[in-house]
Amino acid sequence: MTRLTKPGCLISLAFLLALTPAAALADQSGEFNFSGLSAKDIAAQAKTDPDFPSLSPGASDTIDALKLRQSILELKRSTDTSGDAVRLMLRKQELINKLIITSVEVQAVVAEIDGEIARTNGYQQMLEQRRYRIARNSTVATFMTSGMLSAIGSSMNISPKLSTVPGNTLQIAGSATDMGIPAWQLYKMNQISTEQVGNPTMLATLFDRPADGRTKFPETIWSYLNCQAPWAPQYSKKDFLIGRWIRLKHLPRRGGKFDTKKLDAVCGTLEPNQVLTYQDMIDQISMLTDLRAVIALMNQDIVEILHLVQK
Repeated sequence: MTRLTKPGCLISLAFLLALTPAAALADQSGEFNFSGLSAKDIAAQAKTDPDFPSLSPGASDTIDALKLRQSILELKRSTDTSGDAVRLMLRKQELINKLIITSVEVQAVVAEIDGEIARTNGYQQMLEQRRYRIARNSTVATFMTSGMLSAIGSSMNISPKLSTVPGNTLQIAGSATDMGIPAWQLYKMNQISTEQVGNPTMLATLFDRPADGRTKFPETIWSYLNCQAPWAPQYSKKDFLIGRWIRLKHLPRRGGKFDTKKLDAVCGTLEPNQVLTYQDMIDQISMLTDLRAVIALMNQDIVEILHLVQK
C-alpha cells in the first residue's frame, strides 16, 4: 500500500486556494453584507458552533450543507485516539477531495452566471445603440422641423402689409413639433425590446421555472443556498435574495403574487411571442450579480473548512 503523506494534502490545499478568486466579489471581511447591518450587529446575531468554535457562522452552515459534520467530527476523534496514521490520512484526503470538487462546482456555476451576464450585456448594448439612434434622429428632426417652421413663420411677419395669421400658425406648429417629437422619442425608446427565447438563466431554478442541464444547481450549492444567511439568520440565502429583489423593485408583485411575465423575462423562459425589454435586462443583470456574489462566498467557507480538516 502506498503511504499518503502530509505534503499530498498540502498540494490539495494549494490547488483549492488557487480557486478562491471567485469570491472576489464578496466582502473580504468575511460576509457579503446584504442586510445593511454593521459587522458588530451581524456578530451579535451569530451563534458559535459548539462542535467547531473557531469557524465563522457561514462556514459552520456550509459544513451542514455539504453533510460533512459527522465525518469531520469522526476525523477529529481519530486524531485524538487512533494510532493508525494511514487510515487517518485516507479519511482526511477523502474530505479534502470532496471540498475541492465542491469548489470546482462553485467555479462552474460562477462561470455560467458570468456568461449569462455577458450575454445579456450584449443584448443591452444592442438596445442602447437603438436608443441612441432614436435620440439622434429625434434631435435632428426637432431641430430641422421646428427651426424651419419658426424661421418661415417669423419671416412672414416681417412685412406689416401681410397678414400675421399664417406666420403665427407656422410658429405654433413649430412649438407643437418641439413637444411632439420628444414625446414620440420617449414612446419609441420605451418600446425597444428583443427576443431572447430558449435561454434559461441560473435564476430559473430559484423560481421553479423550467431549467436545462446547464442552469441546474449542483446539489451541494442548492443546499448551500437553502441554508440560513449569516447576515440574516431568520432567512435562508435564497429567501433573503428574493426579498432583496422585491425591495429593490426588480420583481414587482401584484396581489401578493409575482408578475409572471417579469419572472419569465429575468429567468430567460419567455415564450416565442414575448420580448425582453431594456428594463428587464437591467433587472436580470442585477439579480444575477447578487446571486453570483452569494455563491462565490461558498469558496471562502470551503477554505475555512479545509484549514479545520488540515489541523
